[in-house]
Amino acid sequence: MDGLNWQYEEVDVTHNSHEFKQMVLLSGRKTVPQIFIDGEHIGGCDDFRAYLTKHAL
Repeated sequence: MDGLNWQYEEVDVTHNSHEFKQMVLLSGRKTVPQIFIDGEHIGGCDDFRAYLTKHAL
């Protein structure tokens, strides 16, 4: 995302069980990263790449 010059917030769920539970609740997934854009769950890295391709970003 740095290469896209997008502003983003990174939430490290490694040692934060509350944030991890929130991520799982919102995404349905227990793997990281999970990417959200404007509150919409995009998915992990592969899903994000597909999103960028689909939206020609």
